[in-house]
Amino acid sequence: MGSKRSINQRVAVKRQLSFQYAVAAGCTLAVVIGTGIFAYLNLNSQDSLASSRHFYAVKSGVWADQTAWEGGVVPPATNIEHNIEILDRVVRKGALNYRRGSGKTLTVKDTLIIEGDLTLGNKSNVTVNEGGVLMIAGNFSVAKNSEITNYGMIAIGGDWKMRSLAKVDYRGDSSRLFHLGKVLADNDPVQFGQTAEDLQQQHAAIYAQVKRSNDALQPIFFTATLQQGEVVTQWKAIPKATYTTVAIEKSTDGMVFNELAVIAGEANSMLSAQSRFVDANPSPGMSYYRLKRVGPDHYLAYSKLIMVANWGGALSENSSAGQ
Repeated sequence: MGSKRSINQRVAVKRQLSFQYAVAAGCTLAVVIGTGIFAYLNLNSQDSLASSRHFYAVKSGVWADQTAWEGGVVPPATNIEHNIEILDRVVRKGALNYRRGSGKTLTVKDTLIIEGDLTLGNKSNVTVNEGGVLMIAGNFSVAKNSEITNYGMIAIGGDWKMRSLAKVDYRGDSSRLFHLGKVLADNDPVQFGQTAEDLQQQHAAIYAQVKRSNDALQPIFFTATLQQGEVVTQWKAIPKATYTTVAIEKSTDGMVFNELAVIAGEANSMLSAQSRFVDANPSPGMSYYRLKRVGPDHYLAYSKLIMVANWGGALSENSSAGQ
């Protein structure tokens, strides 16, 4: 009897331990699953909160200026997935890019100047309210399933590139859209909106702003090479670019520049009687050269820096073309 009771006790203990292990394992699994669900919901709620945030530009300034935005938080300029409203005059020095499938809208109720390209991924939208002005110095690229609502004015310095008109929903008066470049639907030119001549005749100040900003985006072809102890600089004209003068600048540290020559440009172009300048007294060692264009209202645009090595030889392998 004693032996049988001992066996039964051992079996009961084992069953009790197995039950406790099962309970412990179940609790652990529940904790893991619960933690995972909490983390998933929390992350999703944070993502949802981030993507649903609404930004308001409430003061005049540049895009990167915190004081221009309500709450002092500057919205992103690339892969945007937020609703943004422009309630004052804002300048974006660079491009704006809405994320594909964002479903969000850029609303212009005052003035937004983009000194670069504006790109809308599919299901991204732009609304320009009555009295609002959207100026785009570069190209305006619009993917399918996007909406453009224009009851104010849109002025594009470059091309308006989109999918077929059937895949882009344009709402508003087409006479309120102006383009200095082409309108391309699936890379084919189409007739839509008004031209640069129309903008110049109807809104001269806006035309000048967009034209000037577009000119600044165009490449400047500039070279500097060491030849027989002298640095020869050369440049090419940019068709239809409006600049009053060009200047050759030089630096020995790449930071502080001095003008070597200022050359007047002809009307409506960068062409001048001179497109070549020789620095007869190059500095020993490394020097940096660039071309500066001066436009209306003293607007400036620079070429890339070109580094020239002067070690006393006839030629420099470091010289290269810049834009």
